[in-house]
Amino acid sequence: MKPSKGPIAWMVNNGVTANLLMLVFIIGGLLMSMQIRKEVYPSYPQNSIRISVSYSGSTPSEMEQGVTLPIENAIADIEGIKEIHSRVNASNSRITAELMNGVNVESVLREIESAVNGASLPSGAESPKIYRYEKRNESFEIVLYGDVDPIVLRETSAEIKSILLDSPALTQVELIGFSKYEVQIEVDSDTLQYYNLGLDDVANSISRNAINQSGGKLDTDAGEVLLQLDESRNWAEDFNNISVLQLTTGSSLMLEDIATIKDGFADQRNRFFYDGQPSASLRIYRLGEQTPASISEAVYNLMPQIEEALRPGISLNILNDDAVVYQQRMSLLLKNAFFGLLVVLLLLALFLDVRLAFWVTVGIPTAFLGSLLFLPVFDVSINMISMFAFIIALGIVVDDAIIAGENIHEKITEGSSLFDATIEGAKSIAVPLTFSILTNIVAFIPIWFLPGTLGLTFKVIPVVIICVFVISWFEALYILPAHLARIKKSKESHRFKAFVRLQSLFDRGLQRLIHHYYLSFLKRLLDHRYLVTAIAVVTLAVSLSYVWGGHLGFRTMPRVESEFSTATATLQIGVSDDEIYSVKQQLEDATREVIKDNGGDKLAKGLSTQIRNRDGELSIISRIFLLPSEQRLISTREVSQLWRKR
Repeated sequence: MKPSKGPIAWMVNNGVTANLLMLVFIIGGLLMSMQIRKEVYPSYPQNSIRISVSYSGSTPSEMEQGVTLPIENAIADIEGIKEIHSRVNASNSRITAELMNGVNVESVLREIESAVNGASLPSGAESPKIYRYEKRNESFEIVLYGDVDPIVLRETSAEIKSILLDSPALTQVELIGFSKYEVQIEVDSDTLQYYNLGLDDVANSISRNAINQSGGKLDTDAGEVLLQLDESRNWAEDFNNISVLQLTTGSSLMLEDIATIKDGFADQRNRFFYDGQPSASLRIYRLGEQTPASISEAVYNLMPQIEEALRPGISLNILNDDAVVYQQRMSLLLKNAFFGLLVVLLLLALFLDVRLAFWVTVGIPTAFLGSLLFLPVFDVSINMISMFAFIIALGIVVDDAIIAGENIHEKITEGSSLFDATIEGAKSIAVPLTFSILTNIVAFIPIWFLPGTLGLTFKVIPVVIICVFVISWFEALYILPAHLARIKKSKESHRFKAFVRLQSLFDRGLQRLIHHYYLSFLKRLLDHRYLVTAIAVVTLAVSLSYVWGGHLGFRTMPRVESEFSTATATLQIGVSDDEIYSVKQQLEDATREVIKDNGGDKLAKGLSTQIRNRDGELSIISRIFLLPSEQRLISTREVSQLWRKR
């Protein structure tokens, strides 16, 4: 027989090369899995520019007419802007310009700055702030709560924030829960009148004694010395000994003698509560190559120091840990992949040679691990979306390996030698398998060109799928035949007589199904081909009409069970503090009833409430933090419905 030629034949005759390539894919993929960036959702630069303008004393209507519309009109014709949306309240207007994918963001930013600066805005409006919107990736959240003075809570939170930032593994930590800190000085008018003082006199005394400014420089023989006058005062007690007036007795009248000095916050209506007690949150953000696991590990390593820093009456809880979410999803994927491969191996072993089934099954993880070598080239990380892409690819990759393996097995059963059968089997399936792979690749390429944020989020899907498909194609046509060509016929298999009998039983059953039932049914269909065609057309028409009629729902993302439920109450402008806290109490009481009646600690781990004052617009936001869905008896949707009924 004339020796076969071509790349498939060469690979079959050089099995060491096939083994080395498989090892490169497997070992290289395992090593890359330790190095590749890991995150819950893919991170990408935001293609949006934000414009913020403040105008105190105006109304929402004045803001819209005088600020928002002029800016929108000014930037509407700039090339590269996909859409513009705005948010307006009594004293602020925020305009966001969403850009098209692929545009030069810096160039568009300069054009927007020029257009906005040329817009006619009210004289009382502040200068517009124009910047590229950057989304931060929150990875971990710690809540501190307790029935203590807000200043004590703030000091404790600030101390813990410093502990976190001292770790080289943590870069960005944000303290949430307090409005702007200020030292509040209250002076009674009668006291001022008694000492013949005015508020300006007190203010000037404070200004003279609480300064931090440069004192110039001093040239010396040793070099230049910079001088700094530092009389800054940060806490209320630092202001006590400021001299306000020199008395006739020769003594000084101190600020603490005439005023009540205390630490406080600029806006008392911005408050956070957890389980009904004042609270603050420390949010840790992921930057660069940081991963949810590395951040979580760093925080837990610091936990002894954090707990030591807690003041009496202050407790701690962890509300968000992306490492847990990531690990849950990854464990689910790996578990499903393992059981899927096990089922494939068992089913193939029942109908084909066990060793052939083994090599076909091994080719599947080889394709997945091999694809990991190429993902960093396209800046793709391991995240929820890329995991979803792996799941999509799994079914198709299994089909490719089975088709190639089964075709080679068919050639072997026809009596050809192992080498000739594997080469001929791989060659005969090469063209249809190649076109099958190309067809699937083409089907996923349009996802790459989706516009806006949707495109930036989902473009990892075609990258992952193409990498897996290409490696799978190479493995099925070149590596798999090289392994199957070296499966030697051995009497050793007769030791497993029970399994051989089981194989024979399944094979006879399959042949009977094919020849007695399937072929006869197929013959009847062919004899009534016009009726079959008509039924197919009607089925297609009914299916399309069902979709076009709006009966089939559509979601960009599948519904995932959330681990929290949120209720928001919006209040009228001008409501009193008593009314605010009355609504807050109603929300919290209803929440506690729902939790108590549906499992208590087995349902939820906490309740947070925020009183938010955004430029005079008051709202109360309550959130139930639920346990993972597999640990509770009712869904998040049911919790929300029960909460709403209360």
